[in-house]
Amino acid sequence: MVEHRAISLLFALLAIWALLLVITPLFEPPGTIDLGDDGVVGGWEHSAAIGSIGNPVARVVYQTGDANCHQKDSRSLFLNGNQMPYCARCTSLFFAMPLGALIFFAAQRQVNPLWIILALVPLGIDGGLQLVTGYESNNVLRIITGGIAGGAMGYVLGVLANEISIIWRSRKPRPREPPGPSP
Repeated sequence: MVEHRAISLLFALLAIWALLLVITPLFEPPGTIDLGDDGVVGGWEHSAAIGSIGNPVARVVYQTGDANCHQKDSRSLFLNGNQMPYCARCTSLFFAMPLGALIFFAAQRQVNPLWIILALVPLGIDGGLQLVTGYESNNVLRIITGGIAGGAMGYVLGVLANEISIIWRSRKPRPREPPGPSP
């Protein structure tokens, strides 16, 4: 049995996040956000540039990107002349996650771990080779590999949300102890 509320909430949260990634470059004047090509994952090297973003919602979204993504402009997509808050692969991953949750909702099947591993392999090969060799991927491959992995992750999140909801609903309330004599 699929817990519709849990999956609906998960889908809504994932879809809102994906929407925020698209609209935040629109909050600033065209051509004002380009974070350069010096980013690293887990760094805060773009803090000064992000601090100058006028819209506070956009600033927070870009800060999450700074903490979790390299944000290299050569590996990013641009909208409204502005660099998006995450690179092309991460953006694709975030866009595919709500779709993966929807696929779980429609299929209503448990996940086969082998399929999840296989869905992560293209991202691992493309991103891993890029990390350890001189190979340079392109944004089309980044979007494809991020989308496949993101769809699988969204599906797994759908399974987890469903299982947590089932467990939560099946809990038996604890019997209340009658108040005892005061000490």
